[in-house]
Amino acid sequence: MIRFLYLYLLLFLFSNSYAHNRDQMKQMDAKKTVELKYNQEQFKIFQNKIDELYEQQDQLRADLDKAKAQIQNNNLQISQAVENSNTLNDSIGEVERLLKENEAQSSSSPAIGHEHIVESGHTLSVIAQAYGSTVEAIKRTNNLNNDVIYVGQKLFIPE
Repeated sequence: MIRFLYLYLLLFLFSNSYAHNRDQMKQMDAKKTVELKYNQEQFKIFQNKIDELYEQQDQLRADLDKAKAQIQNNNLQISQAVENSNTLNDSIGEVERLLKENEAQSSSSPAIGHEHIVESGHTLSVIAQAYGSTVEAIKRTNNLNNDVIYVGQKLFIPE
């Protein structure tokens, strides 16, 4: 009978231990399931943030490309304006040089005004400004109907 009690006691202890282990296993499985769901949710949040960052990066890259294109366009316009300014300054300098030559020649002749030979880049307004005259006076004196003049054309510039 002692053996029977001893055996019964062992069975009781073993069944309690088994039930206790089974409950612990269920709790561990439940904990792992919760942790897995939490990690999946965190991964989705992280992935969404990465996607947003990529979208922002693409937008910033597009904005940067647009800004670069505008800067290049502005640089081109600036260089063209500088080139035009240099050409105009060269033309004014040439007209002033010719004016001085004509003044030197005019001081010995009795004519009232100056003769000017049109060169590339000259316009009536540049010539008039250089000689201290007006476009209308030059047109009237030279019987011009419009502002068109030609390279090599001789104009008389009234004083």
